Amino acid sequence: FVNYAKELKLDLEKFKKDSDSSEVKNQVAEDLKEAEQMGINSTPTFFLNGQKVNVNNFNEFKTLLKNL
Repeated sequence: FVNYAKELKLDLEKFKKDSDSSEVKNQVAEDLKEAEQMGINSTPTFFLNGQKVNVNNFNEFKTLLKNL
């Protein structure tokens, strides 16, 4: 991720400090727990009307949206 931060011209020292902070690590752990409870095991994951949908490409997703 440091390389991405460099490409984005982020403050690398702040990025590294924040990445190592317990606050950030705790937030990531909370987000992961919530995702697992929702049945999210990959990204991207899409929900329509509160239901998880499995799509393989953009056209499948468009079709689902049109059929709402």
